[in-house]
Amino acid sequence: MLYNDSEMILFSLIYSDVQAGRFARPYLTHKNLYGIFYESLKQNINFFKINSLNELNVFFDTVVDNLKESGQIRESEKYLEELKIYFIENKSRFETLKNKVELEIEICKTNDIKYKTFFSKEYPENLKKLQDPPFVIYYKGYLPKNNELEKSLAIIGTRNPEDKFGREVAKRTGELLTNSGWWNISGLAVGCDEYGHKGSLSAGGATGAILAHGLTQPVFPKENKELAEDILMKDGFLLSEIPPTIKMSPLFLILRDRLQSGMTRGIFVVETSEKSGTLHTVKYALEQNKKVFVWDPSFITELKNCKEIKGNLILLSRINGTLSPPVPKKYFKDIVSIKKGDFLKEYIYELEKKSTETNDKKNQEISLEQINLFNKI
Repeated sequence: MLYNDSEMILFSLIYSDVQAGRFARPYLTHKNLYGIFYESLKQNINFFKINSLNELNVFFDTVVDNLKESGQIRESEKYLEELKIYFIENKSRFETLKNKVELEIEICKTNDIKYKTFFSKEYPENLKKLQDPPFVIYYKGYLPKNNELEKSLAIIGTRNPEDKFGREVAKRTGELLTNSGWWNISGLAVGCDEYGHKGSLSAGGATGAILAHGLTQPVFPKENKELAEDILMKDGFLLSEIPPTIKMSPLFLILRDRLQSGMTRGIFVVETSEKSGTLHTVKYALEQNKKVFVWDPSFITELKNCKEIKGNLILLSRINGTLSPPVPKKYFKDIVSIKKGDFLKEYIYELEKKSTETNDKKNQEISLEQINLFNKI
């Protein structure tokens, strides 16, 4: 293994090293960080063991050239300068993080926090497929296996669902997933996420929440602290890519959204306004080629002027409109309208069937390999 657990935790600490504030941003651009990681894998070089200054500069040149060539950056000079400042010229922050690794490991032990690195056998395959997979996932409770994650959706939506329909749709969808043997993996946010989790739990099923802070920090949002405890008591899980001691940041809330769609087969949007954080998850899911199911409330006269469903109507109309953050129009064709629970049940049955067929094909290929190997003996 190229990197040991301590080194992967160091990567996750660098990833979580952000400048505080409303518009928080990482001290080291994540494009640069993943550029380092993937280039090191390509060259089979442990980045943290490069001792020569000349070798380090050559390595940085290669990372930035690759980022520019792939179209991920325009100004290579700025990214190159950032790498040199963080790791060479003014590396006090980096050295502080290196000294913090053992503390994070000890805190995991004393707080019953388990972790899996990118190289761990139990690390979810769905996350490994992401362009920017977590370096480490930290979790409490039961982590679903890969075959279980093949039967999972994220129930998401506005933090202010209207009382009569939105809350009920979220809750019933959670119940439907549980009764179908599916996991509901969402973000513990107040509103649609919350009622989705509650629906899953009320039906006797387990559910999981992905958090935007370290697992020793106060649960965010604080209103759902008891819900988080209930999830763990009922064989679910709390998970984060952020090391245990790191506090919540607005940036982490957005980054968390990609994991909700990335870890599951897709998302179910209950209600969203035209300007909502929910749209971050919608965009991530569509870019990841995941299923995006959107509740269609257009037939309900009472909701005609409700702002909390305007995002639903725009997504389903296939017209970009005034969505913020914007969702590229090219993805709209992949959005599925859901008016009734039965429609969603049919779709998840089809997804389940495809998973079974894919797994059967994989097993068949393995069997053929074994036969060919046997014939060579």
